[in-house]
Parts: sequence; C-alpha cells; structure tokens
Amino acid sequence: MNRFDYRPDIDGLRAFAVSAVVLFHAGFSTLSGGYVGVDVFFVISGYLITKIVVERVRDGTFSFSDFYARRARRLFPALFSTIFVTFFCAAFIQGPDDFRSFSGSAAMAILSLSNVYFWMQSGYFDAAATTKPLLHTWSLGVEEQFYLIWPAIISASVRKGRLALMAVAAFGLISFTACLLAMRFDLTAAFFLTPFRIFEFACGAALVWAKTPGRLSSDIAYTTGGLAILYAILQFDAGTSFPGWHAALPTLGTAMMIYGGRNAVAALPLKTAPALLIGRASYSIYLVHWPIIVFWLHATGRDLDTLQGVAAIALSILLGYLLHGFIERPLRYSHAFQGRRLVTICASATALIVAPSLHSWATKGWTWRLPEALRGVNSYDMDVLTKYVWANDIRLSSNTFKPGRKHILIVGDSQSADFTNILLEGTHERNVDIVTYTFNYGCNIPYADDQQYWDQENIYTTSDPSLEEKCKERSNALLSSPALKKADVVIVAFLWERYGAKRMRAAADKIESISPARVYVLGRKNLLKSSIDFVNMNGKLDGLGSLAARFKASDTLFINNMLAQQFGNRYLDIFSSVCPDQDKCVVLDEKQHPIFYDAAHLTQSGARYFAKHAARKLTDLANL
Repeated sequence: MNRFDYRPDIDGLRAFAVSAVVLFHAGFSTLSGGYVGVDVFFVISGYLITKIVVERVRDGTFSFSDFYARRARRLFPALFSTIFVTFFCAAFIQGPDDFRSFSGSAAMAILSLSNVYFWMQSGYFDAAATTKPLLHTWSLGVEEQFYLIWPAIISASVRKGRLALMAVAAFGLISFTACLLAMRFDLTAAFFLTPFRIFEFACGAALVWAKTPGRLSSDIAYTTGGLAILYAILQFDAGTSFPGWHAALPTLGTAMMIYGGRNAVAALPLKTAPALLIGRASYSIYLVHWPIIVFWLHATGRDLDTLQGVAAIALSILLGYLLHGFIERPLRYSHAFQGRRLVTICASATALIVAPSLHSWATKGWTWRLPEALRGVNSYDMDVLTKYVWANDIRLSSNTFKPGRKHILIVGDSQSADFTNILLEGTHERNVDIVTYTFNYGCNIPYADDQQYWDQENIYTTSDPSLEEKCKERSNALLSSPALKKADVVIVAFLWERYGAKRMRAAADKIESISPARVYVLGRKNLLKSSIDFVNMNGKLDGLGSLAARFKASDTLFINNMLAQQFGNRYLDIFSSVCPDQDKCVVLDEKQHPIFYDAAHLTQSGARYFAKHAARKLTDLANL
C-alpha cells in the first residue's frame, strides 16, 4: 500500500487496539480482555503486509531487499530506542536476578526472538509479568517472524495466478487447527509462538481479495466487527482460554472492521483527529507503555490505583508521541537511512544491545553494581534454591507410614513443600512420619465437586481445561490413597487464591468423611516482594523490617482472615511469624541470609528461621 492509498479508518482501529491494551495493563479491570488489542494488530498487519506484497508483485516492483529495508526503517529505530533506554533504567532499578532475566529479554527482543524467550521462561517459578519490562515485545517477535516467511509465500503464490488466496486460506486453517491442538498440551506455546498465530494474520490477508462493499454493507460489517471486539474486551479475562476459539472473535471482528471501514459512517469516530493522533503513534505508545508500568509498580510495590493508572497512560501517550515524532517517523522516511548504511546502523545498534546483555547474563546480572554489603544477599543460585524447595517433598511423596509414630500427610503445592522443609529443618521427622502429596498450583484446592469451581471460578482451569482433569485425577488419587486412610493429621497448604480458599472448608469435610485425620490449613505467608528485592530496594541492611511492612499483600491478609474464620483453631497462622509486628516484617535471618528468594518461597535459611521461630507454635496447634 503506497502513501496515497491511506486508510484513516485503519489508524483509528490501531488507536482502538492500543487503547485497549494500555488501559488493561494500567489496571482498569472493566477492560479485563484488553489484551485482545494485540490480536487486532496482528489482523491489521496481515492485511497491510499482504496488500503491499500483492500490489508490488503485480506491478513488477516487489523486491525482498526493499521490503525488509522498509520494515527495518518502520520498526527498528523505535524498538532500539525503547530497549536502550529501558536497559539503562533497569540497570539502576532492578536487582541482579531480575536484571539478568531482563538482559536476556533485551537481546532476544532486538533479535526478534522475545516470544520464544518468554515461552521458554514460562513455568511455575517464572517471575511475575510485572518484573519484565520487555514482556510486551513478544508480539513484535511474532510479527517480525511473520514478516520473514509471509512475503515469500505471497509473492510466489501471486505469480501462480489464483493460488494466492487459496494459500492464505490453507495457511490460516492449518495454523488455527495447530493452535487448537497446541492448547491441549502447551497453552503457553499456543499463546507465544508464531505458527499458532498465523491464522490471525491470514484472516487479515484474505481481505486483500475482497471487493469494497457498499455503504449499508460497510456499516453492518464495521458495527458488527466493532461490537465483537468490544465484547471480547469487556467479557474476556485472565481465565479465558486463549487464543484458540476465543481468539476467533476479535480476529473476525477486526477483519469485519477493515472490510467495512473505508465507507462506513460508523467509522467516523475513529477517523477524528484525536483517534488518528493516537493511531499513528500507536506503535511507539505500545513500546513505551509497559516499561513505564513495570518500573512504576517496582517503585510502589502495589497495583496502580485509578489516579496512578491515568497518570501512567498519560505518560505513555506523551513519551510514545515523542518517540514517534522524533525517532520513528523521521527515520522511517529518511533518505540517509537506506542501503548499506541501514544495514550497518542496524547491525551496530543490535551489537550495542546484545553485547552488554550477554555480559550481564553471563555475570548473573552485574552484581558489581551493588554495594559490597549487599552482594552476599544476591549471590544465590536460583536453580539450586528451586531444587531445594522440592527435594524433600519429592522424597517423602513415596514414603509410607510406619506403626507406632504419628502420621502427618502434607497436601498442596509448593507452599506445602515449604512447610515440609520447615518441619525437617526443625528435625520433626525424628518424631513423626511424613508423607507428601502434591497438586498443581492451578488446582488451588485438594477437592471440589462443584463444576462451577472448575468452569467459572478457577482462572487456571477456565483458561486451560486440560488442567481440570489433572486436578480431578490428583483429587481422586488422594481420596483413595492408603496414606489418607492412615493419617492422623492432614495439613493443606496452597498459595491460596480467594476462589480456592472459600471452598476449602467443604474440601476438608470431604477429606474428614473418608479419613480419621483432622484437617488443618496453613495460611499464606507471602509479601509482595522477595527478601532480595527488599535489600536491593533499600540499598542497605538496616531498616529492612519497616520497608517490608509496607509491602504486605492485601490478598494474603484477606485470604488468611477467610481461612481463620472457616477453620478456627485448625487454622495455622504462619504470617504472624513473617510480620510479628504491624510495622515490621522479617527479611533476613540472624546471619543476614534472605528468608524468601521470591515473594512466596523460602530459602533453606528461611526454612531454618521458621523452624526455629514458628514451627513449634504450628506443630503445637496441630497436636504434632
């Protein structure tokens, strides 16, 4: 598409999409499905890129070198600038472990591989999204990988006559089918990886061969498509199984808006000056908004309130527009930014990002940035710490109860593994027999017979239906296990969510109807940050307790209160040992070793600390 074939309705659609994404990330919960704005961008890209290739192949002016040069001038300057500035900020703000992870994402983002990087990082102990300033670049990785394969497919098929549209349809159908299959086995792969997103680009690409509709048809298509996207934005949420079938709604909705947008009267609001202003700068706004939010959250330790959300949005628009006006747009059309000079500049800029990123990765996040007193706290190997959490739990899962000793069955996710470590560090294994039984964190409860819990309340099983069957299999195995029938005490510990905690009383009743054991529940113990984070934020070892007290998780307090009301003296309160005073929480042990290595999991020193300061109280409550 040349510059004289400008479609203002598409810039308006970009404004709609980026607004949905930014509002969603800024914490406006009404737009719980605002993430589908990314899917809108994918469809738009599919349409525009295919249109460019088809038109230039037909008039004999298409060349791969020209295409990729245009893409580089369009995308690279703003992306490089964002990564460079974010790298500089992260080096001053983030602790070594987060900065090491960020460095990997910076290198992968500039190499168009960040979607693969974040897919490989995904997992139970993966850091929260709000510690990853470049997480949003996964979508750019998908787009840039699409650009690598799509022009060759389209140019080859256009030269074969009528095969182009058939090729688009075939690739779209194959991709969508593969996406549905992938969601049964690896939901994160279906979300992050390009082959499972091609169908969205293909849906937009197919519009290149569609005839322009009349005024009435345009308005019907445009309005229907807009309502479909709006429904997704308002009704989808973190529990929606996505992409899969649900992605079809914003994908087809966007295609309908593009199809009817040229002539539709309904498109006029998105052709106004404010909409076009945001739409033209949408790429730059998208680039800057997530680092702004991540660093804001790092500084405050809490979700954005409404005023802060509005401020973050305003700052994103301002900086995005400046990035667009001073870097993205001028370099996109610069005659000096072409040919060998373009290649040299892009290669040099890439090296400028990749080299320090790899060095930071290799040196574990540039620990030299820290004062000497803080380096010991940051010297832990996260892989070793993760293995420690699970080692005893795995060993004791195959244990059997022996006659003559008290039998304790510990049930749950990694929080139950932490509690097992507390007991063992306190040498309680000498006096009792312990058997462990582990659930996936997403189950969040050892038993639930109400289908509403799995279909509507639990965000993990609603987004990944295959997890429901795994949870039910574990529940059935627990209820029929010899260990449960022989247990004297069952202790249940999860990183509770509200929907799981409110159903735990019924789950305990079910367990007690089968087993002679008494059921106890262990409350949550997490703050909003790890001990290592608090040390790095504070910049010194003094005053950590009062700093940590400002970062109590409201969910932790609410859920613990809920469990205490349900279970009375069978509720085991560990959080009171984390924060023994209203204005003081424990960060380091007596030897200045960190208690928590992330927001919810204990180091070995942490397990030993609670074995000394909390285990006796907890075991007395449970009559162990």
